[in-house]
Amino acid sequence: MSTTRKTTGTQLLRILNHLKSGKDLTVNEARTKLRVARLSARIHELRERGFTIFTNRKTVTAGTERGKRVTAYTLGAR
Repeated sequence: MSTTRKTTGTQLLRILNHLKSGKDLTVNEARTKLRVARLSARIHELRERGFTIFTNRKTVTAGTERGKRVTAYTLGAR
């Protein structure tokens, strides 16, 4: 397995564990908390593996991006 594939697999696990905890995940959170730069690509890969992941729009309520609309992903029943 190449280094890129190992890295992608590790990123998928980090994303999946975060979503399984019941929390949603935004691009900014993925970058800062999980060190994932291409969240939408990883979400696509998880969906291809059979995971139900919903895409929602939400408004940030705190911090420097308060009021900004962002995409948040949540895990559905498999």
